[in-house]
Amino acid sequence: MKIHSSARFESIDLTFHDCFVIEISESQVEGVEKNITNLAISKFKVKCTEHFGLDFNKLISFEVYYYNSEGKEIQIFKKVK
Repeated sequence: MKIHSSARFESIDLTFHDCFVIEISESQVEGVEKNITNLAISKFKVKCTEHFGLDFNKLISFEVYYYNSEGKEIQIFKKVK
């Protein structure tokens, strides 16, 4: 399953996106949302600093989601400052 994350930062009018694949089915997501979120945060933090050159502490919003088998976006986590 492909897990997506997106983030916005202070003073930047762009949304940054990342995605990664984990071996999990839709039916297995329930109950492990926190683990998926933590993995997404750690991967995004690395990408922000190494690829985008951004300070992860300047984050103003972050969300984690996937698309179910019907193509509908399913939100796992969302935080907005």
